[in-house]
Amino acid sequence: MRNTIDTAGWARRFNRGKVDMSGEPRGGEHDEQQGEQMPELAIEPLNPSILPMSGKYSHGIQVDGAQRMVFVSGQVPWGNEHGRVPETFEAQCRMVWRNVLAVLSEAGMGIRNLVKVTTYLSDRQYRALNGKIREEVLGAHAPALTVVIADIYAENWLLEIEAVAMA
Repeated sequence: MRNTIDTAGWARRFNRGKVDMSGEPRGGEHDEQQGEQMPELAIEPLNPSILPMSGKYSHGIQVDGAQRMVFVSGQVPWGNEHGRVPETFEAQCRMVWRNVLAVLSEAGMGIRNLVKVTTYLSDRQYRALNGKIREEVLGAHAPALTVVIADIYAENWLLEIEAVAMA
């Protein structure tokens, strides 16, 4: 399956508020052709038949037509509007995904530009909930994915997510 993105049109619509952070159009408006055209970005999952599929991810990703790459540093559950880190894993996970999306948005990108996501969990007990929330956020998009159980920098942070995106 090949996921093709009109990056030039997406960026123009995003900058005019016509596209949400997932890359989906708001209100069904069509983009007028203007300015320089960027090549079409094609993201193709690489899933060899000898490797089992056990979730919503790809074993590898081939990207054709990319002109820009964004490396999202490890995002953590920085304090909420009250300056506090949420106590629950679910709240932290949603906050971290919000932070990842904010960085992508700053670059004029969205979820469909993600080609690699690495999640660091502080404890194996969070695997299932992490997978559920990741699936809600990513929908049908399946970037290359790694989950690592690790000691996180701050004791009250339960996860960290880093990512690579292309446009």
